[in-house]
Amino acid sequence: MSRASSRPGAKLRAGLLILGALGLAGSGGCRCNKDTLAPVVFDDGANRAPIDANRVLVPPWRPPAVTQLDNGALVHWLHEEGAQSFHVRVLLPTSIHADKLDAAGIDAALEALRLHLEARLRRIPATRLELTSRPGRIEIAVHGRDAEADRVLGALASSLAEAGNAKLLSVAQGKVLARHTQVAPSSEAAAALTTELLELPLEHELAAKSDIVALSKGRLDRAWTTLTDPRDALVIVHSARPLPGSEAPSEARDEPAKEEAKDAGEPGEAEPEPEDTEESERDPLAEALETLGARWKAPLLGFGSGKPAATVRLRGPEAKLRERNTFLLTESRSAPLVVHEGKPEAGGRAIVVLGRIIPTPTPEDRMLARLCQRLMQERVDARLVTAGPLSVFAVRVRISPTDPVRSLKRIIERMQGFSAAEQTRGRLEQATNLWLGARVVDVSLQGEDWTTLWSQSIDLASEDREIYSALARDAQAMLEADPKQVQSFFATWMDPQGGEPGWTWVATGVDDNFSTKLGASLKLVEADE
Repeated sequence: MSRASSRPGAKLRAGLLILGALGLAGSGGCRCNKDTLAPVVFDDGANRAPIDANRVLVPPWRPPAVTQLDNGALVHWLHEEGAQSFHVRVLLPTSIHADKLDAAGIDAALEALRLHLEARLRRIPATRLELTSRPGRIEIAVHGRDAEADRVLGALASSLAEAGNAKLLSVAQGKVLARHTQVAPSSEAAAALTTELLELPLEHELAAKSDIVALSKGRLDRAWTTLTDPRDALVIVHSARPLPGSEAPSEARDEPAKEEAKDAGEPGEAEPEPEDTEESERDPLAEALETLGARWKAPLLGFGSGKPAATVRLRGPEAKLRERNTFLLTESRSAPLVVHEGKPEAGGRAIVVLGRIIPTPTPEDRMLARLCQRLMQERVDARLVTAGPLSVFAVRVRISPTDPVRSLKRIIERMQGFSAAEQTRGRLEQATNLWLGARVVDVSLQGEDWTTLWSQSIDLASEDREIYSALARDAQAMLEADPKQVQSFFATWMDPQGGEPGWTWVATGVDDNFSTKLGASLKLVEADE
C-alpha cells in the first residue's frame, strides 16, 4: 500500500467543519464605528409572493440593527418586544485561520475562556454557558434573563479581555490534557474525510496528546489572540430591548404630546427636575456594550477594523479546491481507500466514511442538497454541512468483517436507488416538515433562542442581505420542491458511481483481516501513522 498523512492518538475537535439595519449611536449608546460601517439593507422578500411564517416555522423576527464596536467586532441585534430571556452568541471563525490554528490550541483557548466565564456567570442568576461549533467556526453563547443583560455582557467582556493570560492558558492546557482520550474510529474517519476534501491539515480537526503537550507559551498565546480577534468576530444578540442608541428614548418620543397638551391649556406632567449627575442618565445596557468594545481588544498585529460583512468574516475568500476526477468502486477513475490503523469498533466492524464536496452557490442548490440528504438519511447514515457556496456531504458505513466489500457495495446501491426512483410531492413535504419540526423543538428547548437560528440562517445565505429571509425562503422552497428536480440532484451529486466525479473515502479501525479482504477489490492507501 502507498502512504498518506495522518495522526495517531487523536481527539476530535468536534464539528469545526463537519460533525462551517444600521444601529446609530446616540445619547447613552455604544461608541460604535457608525461612520465607517455601510448600512445593510436586508432582503425581506417583499418583491416575491408572501410566505406563511406558520407554515415554514420561522420566528417572527424583524431585520436586526447592525453596528460595529470600537474593537472591530460586528453586532447583529435582534429585538423582540416582551421577550423574557436574553441571548448573546459570539461567532469566532476557525477555517479562515486554518494555517495558524490547530485543534490543540483551540481546545486550550476555549477551556481557558470556559473556566473564566463560568466563574463570572455564577454570580448572575439563571444564566447558562454554551460552547458549540458550526462549519468553520466556534460559537460562545450565554443565555439568561433579559433583566440581567448588562451583567451578562459585562461578564463576557471581562472573560474575552482576561482569560488569555499565560497562567490561565497553562491551567487550561493541563485540563485538556487530563481528559484527553483516544478518539473513536468513526470520529477520526469523519475528521480525516473533511480535512482531505477541504485540503486542510488533519491537526485542524484532531489533537494528539503529543500536540497538547507540545503547546508552548507562545503557541498558546497565538491560539488565543488568533481565535478571539474581535475584527473577525460576529456578536448576535436577542433581547427584549433594542440596540442602545438605535431609536429615540421614550421620553423624547413623548415630548410632542406634552407640547400639544400645553398648547391646549391641558395640565400635563410636571417637568422633572434635572438630575445632578450624568451617571443617572446612562443606560446600563449601553455601558455594557461599550465595555465589550473597549475591554475586548484586538491584537497589536494586523490592521483595519475587520470586514463589514458577516458572511465574509466567517468564511473568508472562496476556497480554490483542486478538482477530483474520481468515483467509488468503478472500473476506471476509482478513488483509493485511505486506511488508518486501529482496532475495529464494537462487533468487530471497521468504519468507512465516503463523501464529496457539493457546490451550493445558490439558495436553490442549498435547498436541494438539504432535502436530498434528509431523504437519504432514512436509509443510510448521511450527513450534510452547508456553509454558503460549499457543502460537505458524507456517508458513514460500518463494514462487516466477513465481507467488507459487499458492505460498501450495498451502501452505494442504496444511494443509487434515490436517483432511480422519483419521490412523490407528498413524500417531499413529509421529509421537510419533519426537518422543520425538529428545528423548532430544538430552539424551544433552548429557551426560544433566536441567535442560533440567525447563525443557521447565515450558513444559508450567500451575502449578508440574504440572512434575514434565508430560513423562510429555504423552508418554502423545500415544501414546493419539484420531484423531478430532486431526482436530478440525486443523480448528479449523490451517486458515487455516476453523475459528477469528486468522491473520496477513508477507513478507520481496519486490521490485517480487513486490509486483506478490501485489498482484493480496491486500491488501498495506508495512512502515515
